[in-house]
Amino acid sequence: MFTPISGTATPEVNSYSLKHTAEWFLSPHSSNVSNGRVIWAAAVLGLRIADPDGAGPNLLIGVSEREHDYVRRMVGPG
Repeated sequence: MFTPISGTATPEVNSYSLKHTAEWFLSPHSSNVSNGRVIWAAAVLGLRIADPDGAGPNLLIGVSEREHDYVRRMVGPG
């Protein structure tokens, strides 16, 4: 669904934000997508994953931030 970022770019899309986008996209067929499943799916797809501060469960996923923002606006509330 998203274009992976280049191999030299730093991931910028937060897994928690991507989790909510996935929930809105899949609604009403699914109401919950866990943060762990988003991270697992990104790893399976071979997307770049970064843990910038190592302080929490949210990671950065290597998909296009522009595309993510577009989809988020299309499917999100409001």
